[in-house]
Amino acid sequence: MVRPGSRKEEEYEDDDGGCGDCLAKILQTPVIIAASIIVPVFSVTFVVMGAIFLQDCTIEPMIPVWLLVQGIIMLFGIGTGGMATRSYKSGKSVSLPVKLVSFVVSLATFAWFIGGNVWVYRAWAQDPDYAHSWFENGCNKSVFNVAFYGVIILDALAIISFIVGVLAFCLRGCSR
Repeated sequence: MVRPGSRKEEEYEDDDGGCGDCLAKILQTPVIIAASIIVPVFSVTFVVMGAIFLQDCTIEPMIPVWLLVQGIIMLFGIGTGGMATRSYKSGKSVSLPVKLVSFVVSLATFAWFIGGNVWVYRAWAQDPDYAHSWFENGCNKSVFNVAFYGVIILDALAIISFIVGVLAFCLRGCSR
């Protein structure tokens, strides 16, 4: 039992986040570094590959379109995330329009990402012909590989983010 006014009670009052805050602080820098490298590189790669090979995937014509749109959404998300971060760091509250745009971009990104998973994995299950992109089951190998490995990496990042988020939430206040 902790007596009121004791040192233990003061420690608990100061520690409002528990292990979850500790986990967040430990992971914050690597996540920011990884995101600042992965997101722009993926975005530009997706846009370029989608635009160049827009007509070169007959097995699933939406794959190059998905790459192009996903890249644009990711680039747009960088901008809206940057606006929100600047507002937060300057001590100003984030305006409602910025919050709404960020929310809509997040929803669009999630929905489009799910669509990309469906299109890429469905094409992968049909064993694309990389040598003849004009055949019914053909797809340019470069565009398909960018989409396939991009989806796998983004899936892994989404799963890791979800697990870390759940852990941080569950561990929040665990020292109490």
